[in-house]
Amino acid sequence: MVSAEEIADSLKGINPRIRKRRSYRYFKKLYKWLKTNPTPEEVLWKVYEILDRSHAFGSVQNAMYARESIELIVQDA
Repeated sequence: MVSAEEIADSLKGINPRIRKRRSYRYFKKLYKWLKTNPTPEEVLWKVYEILDRSHAFGSVQNAMYARESIELIVQDA
């Protein structure tokens, strides 16, 4: 069985490289934002923003449909 100390030692060289990644910086920023206890509505819009910026919807039309869905969810709440 590998100890926690051995795992930590094996990651020493990796951690600085990970911290330089754009994904690390983005998730760190997101983590700090989530610690501010945003409302469920704010979280929905943040998820939408993340997906939209990465073009996860595949098209402008699908992004618009997702936006309309969130707007209706917020209205129904």
